[in-house]
Amino acid sequence: MIITENINRHKNIAKSLRLDSILSFFSVPFVTFYFMLRRFLYSLAHKRVPEQIDTYKDLGKLTYEKVEFKSKRDNIKLKGLFFPANNASSKTLILVHGLSQDKLISGHTKKIVEYLTPKGYNILSFDLRCHGESYGSMITFGCHEKYDVMGAIDYLKSRGKVGEKIALLGFSMGAVSVIEAAEKDTRVDAVIADSPFRDLRLFVLNDIISSLSNYLRFLPDNIANSFYWPIFMNFPFKSSFISLVSRICSINLNEVSPMNAVKNISPKPIFIIHGRGDRLIPCTNSEAIFEPLSKNSNASLWLTDNAAHIESLNMYSNEYLKRVQNYLDENI
Repeated sequence: MIITENINRHKNIAKSLRLDSILSFFSVPFVTFYFMLRRFLYSLAHKRVPEQIDTYKDLGKLTYEKVEFKSKRDNIKLKGLFFPANNASSKTLILVHGLSQDKLISGHTKKIVEYLTPKGYNILSFDLRCHGESYGSMITFGCHEKYDVMGAIDYLKSRGKVGEKIALLGFSMGAVSVIEAAEKDTRVDAVIADSPFRDLRLFVLNDIISSLSNYLRFLPDNIANSFYWPIFMNFPFKSSFISLVSRICSINLNEVSPMNAVKNISPKPIFIIHGRGDRLIPCTNSEAIFEPLSKNSNASLWLTDNAAHIESLNMYSNEYLKRVQNYLDENI
């Protein structure tokens, strides 16, 4: 009898050890993934993006004025450049860069200024918070950056004539910021969004790992389709994960949703551009944003063939600039 009880006890212990081993095997990747993503998001949100070297030298002989103003929300000091049109004009286009860029937008600013200032448009390009020469200690992926854009609008309005007609052109995170700003600020006459994501919460939940796996070599190429990721995404603690990201970045992810914001912009003119070759933010994001605008006669979507993230201007320079000019001529 005693021998039988000992055998059963040993069997139970063995089963328990096997179960613990199995749980440990599957839990380690989750714990590792959790801390990796937490560290990545924290460093991304808190990292200052320095100004590009020789910024002003890159502008060549362009005429510009250094300007500064404050964000609408928290008075963070922002710095930028104002490029006057060749002849006095009441029309100004505000350029808004993406994550880890500055007011030069990787050469895009110079191309746009050279093309549009002779055609009667002033250009204001500035550094978002925590980027370039601007102040700030936190990147919020469009949540607070929209108030930076509204601060730029306030600045132009304070200058009189140059602020009478205002259009916005944003790239990537900047595209999200201009859509969000246009929803809140009725002084915006027209919006151009190049390569925005559709919704920050959905991007974090569904897209960010797939996007990162295309760019970060230390992640396996198939991490987004791995065994663990689908399980992770369907576990009941997804809402807790979103809460964690919100705390790390000091934002409410549900507040940043261009596909919902555009519903309140309509029938205001809006032009969305996205490259079909974009692997960082797939063009399906812009298609989702455009869907609610299908009945807006002032809205249009241009999907460029093969262009990578915010590369449509480089790949299709002449057509891009002509389309932007025509859009502005018609709407402001």
